[in-house]
Amino acid sequence: MDTTRISRFGFDVAGGELDRAFKRLTALNNCSVDGLHCHISTAARSTESYARRTQRILELTDYYFKNKQPNFIDIGGGFYGKMTEDLKSQFDGYIPKYHEYAEAVAPQLKSKYRDNSGPELIIEPGVAIVSDVLNFVAKVVGIKTVRSRQIALVVGSVHNVKPTGTDKNLSLRVYGNDENAEQRKLAGQVDIVGYTCMEHDCLYKDYSGEIGIGDYAVFENMGAYTVVFKPPFIRPNPPIISYDSIQNEYTLIRRRETSQDVFSTYVI
Repeated sequence: MDTTRISRFGFDVAGGELDRAFKRLTALNNCSVDGLHCHISTAARSTESYARRTQRILELTDYYFKNKQPNFIDIGGGFYGKMTEDLKSQFDGYIPKYHEYAEAVAPQLKSKYRDNSGPELIIEPGVAIVSDVLNFVAKVVGIKTVRSRQIALVVGSVHNVKPTGTDKNLSLRVYGNDENAEQRKLAGQVDIVGYTCMEHDCLYKDYSGEIGIGDYAVFENMGAYTVVFKPPFIRPNPPIISYDSIQNEYTLIRRRETSQDVFSTYVI
């Protein structure tokens, strides 16, 4: 959560909303409040922020569960996941490892609830786990130079690789196509752009290697929202293929979406 902006989510503690909600729920005969949950994301995603939220939620459990111990405490998600070195280098701050997040949270609960007698600790590291499980492959179908700007057009879009609007360049490898080795190549400071009619559709800014028609751009650190946020804008969703490096086998996980899939829910 941006600390300069008031979030629309959850029950506000400072304004008394959480207090009113807790009293209303506990007054119901068929309702039991068993724990507290927070889900806050900061730009830094630092271990210090997780230490502070853990401290605060423990203080709130002391206040709301005076006569009993809660069954669970949920500190939410927002953790950094695994990243390649070139992606890490684009962040200003330190990228914590999983065990460093644990060291910021777990000792506080262990100190308060000794002998493993405390509530269940719940975390939600979904994005952190699956943010690097996929690669996105896009074929280069066009190149052009507009004044001083070099541009390579691929069969993919920013919606495939940056659906949440990040300004970071994902890790990228370009594989040359030997059959097109004689064709003209762009080299140095090339913008790799997508098929949509949107000016902001740039998958990778200032690529510094060679790239030409027929080559394949492979984007790494894909997963999580890069699959579910892709709209059917201009081109339907691509297939997802799994590769087993031990058996050297490919498996189709999701077939390519068709125009019929996109229009199937329309009734006129």
